[in-house]
Amino acid sequence: MGADGMNYIVEFEGTLADTDGCFASVFSEAFSQFKMPFDEGKLREYLSVPLDVLFARCYTGCTCKFRDFVTFFIGSFDRHFPGVEPVPGMAERVNGLRREGCRVAVISGCYEMYVRSFLQNYSIGVDCVVGLDRMPSGIPDADALRLCTDELGSDPVCFVGRGRLKAIAEELGMRTEE
Repeated sequence: MGADGMNYIVEFEGTLADTDGCFASVFSEAFSQFKMPFDEGKLREYLSVPLDVLFARCYTGCTCKFRDFVTFFIGSFDRHFPGVEPVPGMAERVNGLRREGCRVAVISGCYEMYVRSFLQNYSIGVDCVVGLDRMPSGIPDADALRLCTDELGSDPVCFVGRGRLKAIAEELGMRTEE
């Protein structure tokens, strides 16, 4: 453990990585392709529900088009993800925590391969990544946070992030920071 006696779970989206532009472009393109109304002001809402639920809410045609929507969405994400950059100062902060002896996990609503690629591209060291591919609910939730703590292997844990996941971490008794 680090000098402060904590291990850390860092939220990928918006805390470690500036993903807003990527997701805004991806949702805008996918919604436009399927003639669904896109409102950039609702980006957090779009990100807070699984894609199948979002598609059912927003698409007025046959739900049989969901597979096409996901295929288009993933292709768009593949095109835009390389433009994602670290939030200023966060790469240094995470690497500093590890130099102090803290264990660090990253939690993300993206597939782990994307997060690991990002971490490698920016030379950010972490002990574990828990991504969408290991989340049965399709979005980061309490179970995903518990999986991070299990993989870190010890308490206490501090969650670094914002929004819904921060509230869940607080409910689980974790210290939180933004």
